[in-house]
Amino acid sequence: MVENVRNELYLEEFEEQARRKEREEMEKRERQKQELLAAKEYQERLKQERKAEELRMEDEFKTKLMQKFAEDERIEQMNAQKRRMKELEHKRRVIEELEKKNVKDLQGRAKSLEGVDLSFEMQASEEGKLFGSVTNSDIAGRFAEQGIQVDRRKIVLGEPIKSVGEHEVTVRLHRDVAVPLKVTVVSIGAPAQAVEEDVIDETALPEPTED
Repeated sequence: MVENVRNELYLEEFEEQARRKEREEMEKRERQKQELLAAKEYQERLKQERKAEELRMEDEFKTKLMQKFAEDERIEQMNAQKRRMKELEHKRRVIEELEKKNVKDLQGRAKSLEGVDLSFEMQASEEGKLFGSVTNSDIAGRFAEQGIQVDRRKIVLGEPIKSVGEHEVTVRLHRDVAVPLKVTVVSIGAPAQAVEEDVIDETALPEPTED
């Protein structure tokens, strides 16, 4: 009897130990499972954090790169503007030098115009009115006769000359070079009206009669 009781107690204790051991194993497995999940979550979090950091660094790199490109472009634009300013300044100096040379040459040419004979002989009335006129083309032609070429458009003449005497004209070779000259118009021969009056109208004479 006592032996049976002892065996039962032993069996119960063994079963209790087995159940306790099983619980411990289950708890251990649960802990390992939770630790594994926690480790996976931690790794996933680290992965996400690394990805976020990589994206942040990439965005920062792109921003810095764009800023550098913008700065390089700004510097290039400034340098290009400086080059353009230098080129314009150089062109301005060249134009000024050419303009100065041109004005100097025209001033020398202006002196050569001062001694040109600009006299015209034309028929005129007794009152000195010309039968015709002297135009800037006529004056340019007179220059040409003496071996000097002057564009008629550079001869400033308010209106054609229509009377004898001295008349002021200006040859404007350049906006800064103007040559005042005198054109002299003199009358030649008898006034045209007088000549017309002295002409005998032969058609008005009576026809001769036969004896």
